[in-house]
Formats: sequence, C-alpha cells, structure tokens
Amino acid sequence: MVAHRSKSKEFLNRHVGRLVFDHTDLWLGPGSGPRMVTYVPADDTTRERVARLHAIARGSGSRGAEPRAMTDGGVHI
Repeated sequence: MVAHRSKSKEFLNRHVGRLVFDHTDLWLGPGSGPRMVTYVPADDTTRERVARLHAIARGSGSRGAEPRAMTDGGVHI
C-alpha cells in the first residue's frame, strides 16, 4: 500500500525571511518504511525568496538581488 500525507512547513531564513512550503510524504512501502519527501514553494513570495537564496548561495546575488526567471516556472536549487 502506498500512502501520502501533506502539510505546510515554514522556515525563517536570516537572508531572505519567511519561507512557506507544501510538504508531502509519500510512503513507498508499508508502515514506516522508505518514503519520498517533497518541498514545493507554497506561494509566489516563497518561490521568489528561494530563487534569491539560490543566487546568494552561488555568490551571484545579494539580499536585494532580483530572482532569476525560470523557463519552466520552477526554482532550481
């Protein structure tokens, strides 16, 4: 049996502020066996902040940098 559970998770990052993600656990086997976990930005603000955080991590951005546009609508980390 494959089961899933979804919820929201919030993180406070010192560089970009509050991040809100939709968090989903997908159990691939019975009980507490293997699972796949996904975190997807819950809103446009979080999506932009994750892009800005990615730019900071790569050394190509600063706190005020604009996020880089993604062709597929997603944020690549």
